[in-house]
Amino acid sequence: MSKWLGPTGEHAPGEVPKWAGVSARGKMLVGVLWLAVAVAVLALLRLRLPDDAVFGGFLPIFIAILVFSAGSSATERGMVRGRDSAAAH
Repeated sequence: MSKWLGPTGEHAPGEVPKWAGVSARGKMLVGVLWLAVAVAVLALLRLRLPDDAVFGGFLPIFIAILVFSAGSSATERGMVRGRDSAAAH
């Protein structure tokens, strides 16, 4: 799991490692911001879905996890690409 998240592990030749060139502060900022968004989504869905619904129990948690993982992954790739394109010019 540590390799998938990016702090350790090897990468294939020509592959850009996760969080390449992004500072620890940037990583923490992205993590905290997407965690806040995921908690807001969880709270909103808990309020909007009735508890007795079939999906009311696990659906809000599943969607919040999906929002956090997809958002932080997309932001990570965007930050790495931004650094790559800035370094190329």
